[in-house]
Amino acid sequence: MEIRTIGGRRATNRRGAAEYLSIPLNTVRIKSSPGQRGQTGWPEPLGERLDGQDWFALDDLDAYRKRSRPALPPPPQVEDPERVIGVSDFARLRDVALETIKTYVKLSLDDWLAGRPGYLPRPLSLQAPYQWRLGDAVAWSFPTERRTSSGRPPGRRPTTADLRRVLAVTTAGEPKPTARQLAALLSVEFDPPVSLQTVYRLMRRLRQEDDAAACQSGD
Repeated sequence: MEIRTIGGRRATNRRGAAEYLSIPLNTVRIKSSPGQRGQTGWPEPLGERLDGQDWFALDDLDAYRKRSRPALPPPPQVEDPERVIGVSDFARLRDVALETIKTYVKLSLDDWLAGRPGYLPRPLSLQAPYQWRLGDAVAWSFPTERRTSSGRPPGRRPTTADLRRVLAVTTAGEPKPTARQLAALLSVEFDPPVSLQTVYRLMRRLRQEDDAAACQSGD
């Protein structure tokens, strides 16, 4: 992503905005066009054009992302928040595949052992089968405010290294996660959620990296 400092503000062009916001470049081109900015809420470009391009301040893009986020869904009503649920129940609560929740568990183990939540909140016991109080699971799955990952620079987007890490926890003999499941797994770490287009792009880059490494090893 190309970043320039214009008038003391860090800015990027349309291609960079697409990467920064994790949306298709064609969507950026449409929303940022002069005739559409007023309707879409896309920020105005900075006054100075460089290399014949419009440049958009990153803080303006951050504000646009915040405005355009969908409202958080309300939590479901539960009659017995103290009821204990397992992994399958957590998957149904989150409306994701059971395999996805199992991968969340694997990716959370180190955090749980360190005494902190991971991809999922800490269970009642660190011994399988893992269980949670229903009220805690609902509060985690339907937060009143968006969770942000600690320790990550603002605006960081997933890389092939992140994708490799998620793929590495797939147990031998188990089917590899689908692109949709990978998007769900990565979205736990990143805000805004990771799109399918981003996953497809990362998978292409991953194959290119593996092909390049195979060529080098064959030299």
